[in-house]
Amino acid sequence: MGADTRVLLVGSAPFDSVIDSYRRALSPHYQVQHFDPFSVLGGLENRLGPSRALRLNVRIGYLVNMFVREPLALVEPRLLRVAREFAPDIVLVTCIESLRPKVVAGLRGGNMRCKVIGVFSDAMVNFGRSYFFGADYHALFFKDHYIVDRFRAKLGWRHVHYLPQACDRVLHRKLPLSDADRATYGCDITVAGNLYPWRAAMLGPLVGRDVKIWGPPPSSWLEYPIAARHTGRYVAGDEKCKAMLASRIVLNQNHYAEVAGTNKRTFEVAAIGAFQLTDTPALSDVFDPETEVSSFGTQKEMIEKIDYFLARPELCAEMAERARVRAHAQHTYEHRWVAHLETVGLRPPTEFPVQPESLVVRAV
Repeated sequence: MGADTRVLLVGSAPFDSVIDSYRRALSPHYQVQHFDPFSVLGGLENRLGPSRALRLNVRIGYLVNMFVREPLALVEPRLLRVAREFAPDIVLVTCIESLRPKVVAGLRGGNMRCKVIGVFSDAMVNFGRSYFFGADYHALFFKDHYIVDRFRAKLGWRHVHYLPQACDRVLHRKLPLSDADRATYGCDITVAGNLYPWRAAMLGPLVGRDVKIWGPPPSSWLEYPIAARHTGRYVAGDEKCKAMLASRIVLNQNHYAEVAGTNKRTFEVAAIGAFQLTDTPALSDVFDPETEVSSFGTQKEMIEKIDYFLARPELCAEMAERARVRAHAQHTYEHRWVAHLETVGLRPPTEFPVQPESLVVRAV
């Protein structure tokens, strides 16, 4: 495989997302094309602007669901046309729950050697229509042991694999902080992500503390005192790096449906070089607990560890640096791409920054 290898990425790709990071990692070494099946407007988006395009896409999506009963019906013909014209050698799909089996079959675009792989980066409660159960993927990758073990036991599947998520080596990195950055982002404890009821309830004991929450503004119906600590801002790229680095502790709470996996934030915070306290279930698969990333199991333990580490900034800095080194050495999207290829019997180009022989974390 070389620079003439064609890779089609299928899925939503806002800045600092999974598909966006794969595109950034692969573009210097492959012919890469991206298709967003959730963008009904296609090329019109650039003329409308991101905010107007997003609102219009959402409204059209509601109408399609109401009258056609198939969320991606309007864009499927366009996706199949792109696949025929591009004739990919490899297809990576991140919306496996939403893409109908007949569409997945057409992604090869007539190239019978094409490998189609699917990656699911969310909790299993978001399987939606679960179209991947009937689709012909060469390999499916999940971030949770429980999902893979269940599918293998109950369905006899051997094309499903456990593979942790990753960090973007270009976006997620240590940045210098100015006095203005520290004034804007500085705090004792920061949280980045959606403020849904589970997270709000977990954060309840932190009301009254120096906390900043970053992410989409919470819903108006979310009546929890901790919502007052929300900044009302979503952070990505350099701004995310600064927000994490300016906080003394990054509190990374996983969704309650994260049974035996690790969320993407774990890798991002580590790669940025910020100190992290998390309840991710599969932390020991990817980092050394309590030497690189600290963990907690209960709400009481969370509070105890927050107080413990707030009093030990030097220890926090040492752990964060060790986690940063490991994240960039073992857990980038380049590493995960090679793990995908290895599973379907392919190799990356010789100039690719990661080779199979150097992998520490493989798909299992």
